[in-house]
Amino acid sequence: MRMIQLFYNLALLAALAAGAPWWLWRMATTHKYREGLLERLGWVKLAKGLGVQPLIWVHAVSVARFWL
Repeated sequence: MRMIQLFYNLALLAALAAGAPWWLWRMATTHKYREGLLERLGWVKLAKGLGVQPLIWVHAVSVARFWL
């Protein structure tokens, strides 16, 4: 099982290394990829002066694990 995890992590690293130049080039040349980047990274713009109470943002993901 440990060897499978190592192989999986190496495969993810290889995919990141292979795909990063293309993704960065698209982000630099296309407005669509830059739009909303700060929000996706956690920077949220809140409306000021609307009397809004402080908020707590919760992000949750459900993951199901299947055994073969």
